[in-house]
Amino acid sequence: GDYLSLVMQFILAFGLTFLLPVLLLLLHRAGIVTRAQMVAARRYVIVGIFVIAAVVTPPDPGSQVVLAVPLWFLF
Repeated sequence: GDYLSLVMQFILAFGLTFLLPVLLLLLHRAGIVTRAQMVAARRYVIVGIFVIAAVVTPPDPGSQVVLAVPLWFLF
């Protein structure tokens, strides 16, 4: 039961986070967010990505980095 819960948590976390490029593209196409705004907020977004990765993953720095680094590159 605990293993299944952990695996489902990982699947949900990785699935939702890898939808970030789609969300950013839709926000850009709708005119809600511009490229200049995303560039200006880059530092805050990187910190936010690592905070979200720390909350979503178990207390293991390796899993946090495995989730945060690809998400950072996708941003």
